Amino acid sequence: MLTVSVLEKLKNLCNISVGYASYIETDNQMKHGMVICAAAAIAFAACSNESCIIEGNISGLDGEGWVYIQDAWNGYKTVDSTKAVNGVFRFDLDIVETTFAYLYYNQEIQLHNMLLEPGTIMVSGNVEDAWSLSGKGTPMNDRIASFTEKVASMDMSEYTYDEIKDIMQTTTLQELSKGKGDAYRLHMISNSHYVHPALLLRSFETLDETLKSTGFAAETKDYLQRMVRVYPQIEGSDVVPTYIDMEYPDLEGRNISLSSVIDNTANRYVLLDFWATWCGGCVEEMPAVKAAYEKYHDKGFEIYAVSCDPKPGNWMRYIAEEELTWVNVIAGKTRQMPEWNTYALDGIPTNILIDCQTGVIIDRMIPGRMLETRLGELLD
Repeated sequence: MLTVSVLEKLKNLCNISVGYASYIETDNQMKHGMVICAAAAIAFAACSNESCIIEGNISGLDGEGWVYIQDAWNGYKTVDSTKAVNGVFRFDLDIVETTFAYLYYNQEIQLHNMLLEPGTIMVSGNVEDAWSLSGKGTPMNDRIASFTEKVASMDMSEYTYDEIKDIMQTTTLQELSKGKGDAYRLHMISNSHYVHPALLLRSFETLDETLKSTGFAAETKDYLQRMVRVYPQIEGSDVVPTYIDMEYPDLEGRNISLSSVIDNTANRYVLLDFWATWCGGCVEEMPAVKAAYEKYHDKGFEIYAVSCDPKPGNWMRYIAEEELTWVNVIAGKTRQMPEWNTYALDGIPTNILIDCQTGVIIDRMIPGRMLETRLGELLD
């Protein structure tokens, strides 16, 4: 049986993927970040200039530094900055319309992401524990926090991996059925990664027409339509998701294709894993992934790990230090690689489990702490 702590359940819900990093680009340099779905939302109702205050008090940020705001829906551009002293900072913003933004410390550490809406948002937590960071105080952010706290309070210690996924999906669909077709519903649709995209597309059609006409809504619909083709099959669907081949250089500079790993008769299941050394969530997941690999590699489990590191030296050094012996290749980019679209990625880490006998995708977004349990169901 699987024991899942409250913290782990929150991670598993978010992305529903908390613990799943996305990348930000500033001056063409990739910046890492932990995507915390409890603060991910966007509203599109235009309004006259209104005040949005962000008050931060984050432990673990000693001394002086700078906190930056990046507007996720306007090219990830830095729109404001302020000095932080021992983790205390404040923004006084005039916003024309509500938007989704990231907070970064010294343009390197993502502190939190949130909906910028009228009111005061209190950001707190410990920078050493990404899951402790939160933003509350405005209607939309409070609403999101309330839902994630509800899920975190569920006792799932006696459930299997598949049962937990079913609970996540059912709970999210129940939440989607409430209220109006507003921005909160769009937030849920765009961030519920344990709900089959075909079901999310149905919910998308219930959004207000004005909301559906926005650029972000169009992007969300396009993403979900691509996701259907590479998401584990849902009962009643005639779409059989199969892997799409790729080829990247390994540590020796040799091009290694995904198909060559899947076609290896020694392998029964291959985990396609998109990651990077700059991704905090990826690094945090690695010990659990490594433990699962060591336990099940001899039974037919292999990993094809695609690094998004722009600097090969960091990638090579990390692999050597951590003694990662699976198939390691490097793409050196994120959104620019073809797989960002073909595999409907929206952040890293993203992993996809493939049945080598059929080439069919049988699972996606398996949290590291659940990987060993999932493999046990398949290989023990």
